[in-house]
Amino acid sequence: MYAVEAAFLLITAAWLVVTNTTRATRGTSFKLFLAGLSVAVLAFALGQARIHMVPAAVVFVVLSLFLLRRGYSHVAVRAVGVVLGSFVVALSVLLAFALPVVTLPAPDGPHVVGVTSFTLVDNSRDDALFGVPGRPREIYVQVWYPAAMPENGPAPQPRGLWQELYRPPGLDVIFGYLGGMKTHSYPDLPLSPGRESYPAIVFSPSAGGIAEQNTLLMEHLASHGYIVFGVTHPHFGVFTTYSDGSGVPSNSKVMEATSQQGAVDLDEITARAELASTPIERAAMRLEYFERGTLLTGFMEIWVADLKLLLDAITTADGAPAVPTIVAGHVDASQIGLLGMSFGGGAVTAVCKEDARCRAAVNLDGGLWGRRMRQPLTVPYLVVAHPSNAAFFEHDLLISEAPYYAITVEGAAHTNFMDVSLFAPVLQWLGVTGTIEGERVIDIMNVLSLRFFDAYVRGTGAPELEPEGFPELSSRTNLSRIVDARPRQ
Repeated sequence: MYAVEAAFLLITAAWLVVTNTTRATRGTSFKLFLAGLSVAVLAFALGQARIHMVPAAVVFVVLSLFLLRRGYSHVAVRAVGVVLGSFVVALSVLLAFALPVVTLPAPDGPHVVGVTSFTLVDNSRDDALFGVPGRPREIYVQVWYPAAMPENGPAPQPRGLWQELYRPPGLDVIFGYLGGMKTHSYPDLPLSPGRESYPAIVFSPSAGGIAEQNTLLMEHLASHGYIVFGVTHPHFGVFTTYSDGSGVPSNSKVMEATSQQGAVDLDEITARAELASTPIERAAMRLEYFERGTLLTGFMEIWVADLKLLLDAITTADGAPAVPTIVAGHVDASQIGLLGMSFGGGAVTAVCKEDARCRAAVNLDGGLWGRRMRQPLTVPYLVVAHPSNAAFFEHDLLISEAPYYAITVEGAAHTNFMDVSLFAPVLQWLGVTGTIEGERVIDIMNVLSLRFFDAYVRGTGAPELEPEGFPELSSRTNLSRIVDARPRQ
């Protein structure tokens, strides 16, 4: 909670008490009015006016209007008003604690993190499926990279958290407060001169998510020398920005697809799978859950094409024209890993089953929709999942032709694998995130992802993916049946 918020709440609460005190003078109320108004103006001036304070502001306005009255209401009326006003002010207090402004943890790598963005247009596809035939498919890409601080000039200012989310008018009213949480990424810094080219990671978010949803993990990888490209898939993300400044919100077809998936009888599939005679047969039956989601299966092909479009752009010798000059031509095309969360985890899995540019993949609790789900992986693979999803990855574990690591995080839920679990404790109160603390899961993702990519993208050797100090992790691998588990050189 900002200090100005606390001051405004205290002033409003004090004024409520004063209105029910017969000895209080209009002069006292007027002083409280001036104090509250001054704090409110200061909050706007500092950029710390959040929608959370609207209930308290309503009470403040009502109290201000009572200043215009010459007489006083009956004591019973005032008492009722104080009680109702107290409940409304308490709502603002609750919102302030439920959706606080927090200090984001800093990445621990040796590099400063730069950030920039661009869009890519695919003229071979349009968005007719989403009601805009003839409009070429255009994806938004945000880039985090190892950077160098300028030696002269003013100090750069860090980017606000999830900044692309509240750029559109309207959404800024709801999400604009996130800008008060400063990331550790600095816009458009020069690339670190330490190397001519860097290994790269391509990130795909959840359905409904955005490129920035795992900013803390992106910063962590960039600080350790990776150029990280995060994608927002248009018509799926909350809002996707186009190059001309316009954009599109999430399409209703996405909700239709998730509703169809939610209607699949998972209990029936699980019951039949438990009767299977072999582990591979049991694992194969569980995949029916994804196959019955025909809409999401179709959408997966769109996401796969989006990711391949980005891979084409960043592996071109000097970078595609749209790629910012800061990073264009500086990606080591032989050292590319893919990373995805939720639906994006399934998308990177599908890409890595058929695209040789993928050297290794990390899936953060992602479903395996798409026509490739029964094909074996031929590149090293790490899946980090919450307990209820662990069984879905058994099939790939059993048939993968490359090192496969399946790690379960006890106490986590699906939403824990995004930044939001760190700064929205209300989600834990409502049971949307698990019992584990948000920052703990972020630490787990940072450690595991970096160790895995260092091993199999950079080729530093087999990773240690059962680190000390993380008792909530349990793991399974297929290394005992892989003849040669060494990373590809």
